[in-house]
Amino acid sequence: MIDLLSRYHDRSCIDLAFFKRDLDDGLYDLSKLPKMINLTIINCGAKASGVPEAGTWVYTDEVEGDVQYLAYDYYGYYTDDSGYQLSLVDFDYVAQPGDTWYSIACRHGMPVVDLLALNRAIAEDRIFAGQVVRIA
Repeated sequence: MIDLLSRYHDRSCIDLAFFKRDLDDGLYDLSKLPKMINLTIINCGAKASGVPEAGTWVYTDEVEGDVQYLAYDYYGYYTDDSGYQLSLVDFDYVAQPGDTWYSIACRHGMPVVDLLALNRAIAEDRIFAGQVVRIA
């Protein structure tokens, strides 16, 4: 499968994710994976990924009652040059009545300037209810 994917994408851009419990149960053999891919381990509620080869560790799947995957990025696979963590999954936010660039940035824990840059917007641009705003 990796060979097939690598025909279309550089191996260094391929990320495979495994649940730690599946590795513990012997469902997968990590020694058979090529070394040039990022390995994401999903081990929610643990103190570490539990896998030395892990490049990314998903440590929770819930934040304040909402489904949200947060991860620690050991080698910068999902982190841009400024150190701001990129999303594991690209997603958008649908603006609600009264939303502003500032309120959306605060709600999603990001600097307003980053939110504006993601949306190719300037601070004076208005946000309308129903508008799709990129947050990752």
